[in-house]
Amino acid sequence: MTQNIRNIKTIIDHGGPLLLWFDTDSKASYKKGFIIDIYFCDNPECKYGHFNCVEIDDRMENFQFLGKTFTFDFKNGVDKTTMPKTLIQLEGNIHIQTEEIKVQNENKLSKDESEFLSRISQELQQSEFIDTMRKRFRHAKGINKDKWKKEDWSWWKPGQLVRWLDIHPDAPVSVLQCQNKQYFYDDMYCVTPGCNCKEVCIAFVDLKKSKDIGFLMVHSKKWTVENISCSKKNHRTISDLWHLLNEREPDLQQEILNRRRQLKKIGKEIARLSLNIPIKDKKKSKQKIQDIKKTQKVERNAPCPCGSGKKYKKCCMN
Repeated sequence: MTQNIRNIKTIIDHGGPLLLWFDTDSKASYKKGFIIDIYFCDNPECKYGHFNCVEIDDRMENFQFLGKTFTFDFKNGVDKTTMPKTLIQLEGNIHIQTEEIKVQNENKLSKDESEFLSRISQELQQSEFIDTMRKRFRHAKGINKDKWKKEDWSWWKPGQLVRWLDIHPDAPVSVLQCQNKQYFYDDMYCVTPGCNCKEVCIAFVDLKKSKDIGFLMVHSKKWTVENISCSKKNHRTISDLWHLLNEREPDLQQEILNRRRQLKKIGKEIARLSLNIPIKDKKKSKQKIQDIKKTQKVERNAPCPCGSGKKYKKCCMN
């Protein structure tokens, strides 16, 4: 297998509630903001994102939505008597195209609620929130589920790994905090038809630099690390991130196995798209194989580049 090193361009979204802070006066005793949980219904015609939004400040931590109920903890040393008795909480909808925001009982909002609505409306339209919301909308509605079929796969060769995000560009990713930096994991799979390898590649990407710092080769069945590839200074970071990822996502192995199974199923189609010819057209397929043989060596027992799923020696070698 060969790791696919290419530029990583994606909107990073962990899939959970989003936290945004207001720009506040430097003389303010604490910082204010809001946390917003957004979700989508299963109606394919609905163009709205439904949200639950709560006012917060930096005296609070461990935010969590349990359905529509919002919970949090006070930070150590906070005088609870200085906190408001109730938090401003708004429910409503955002139109995915026009970005229009509507809240329930808008004509009955208090002065504080109206001011809060005005502030969050302004913040949401100036932040990356709209892009993130549209990404979630596409993922929830399955809008881009077949987009990969229209992409340029000419870069792919037998043994080349394919990223999960190449096939599911709108899927949420896990953001990990380690040594005061943020990373996300980028999982890659062998999709070569006929190949039964069990390894998957887990690369860790520096969120700020959009560049991977190294990767692990993991046996998906045994769930053991077969190899670590990174610079010496990043070896500890890679190991720490791997342990942190498994702690945060106890079902990670099953998720990886499911993803591997899905990508294996479309490997034959990717092979066909990389050649830009239909496999059924044997005459053109053989001509394409001849062209490949002129520029690269294909091992006898390697999967045939035509994407048939057979070994090269039993397919297009002769």
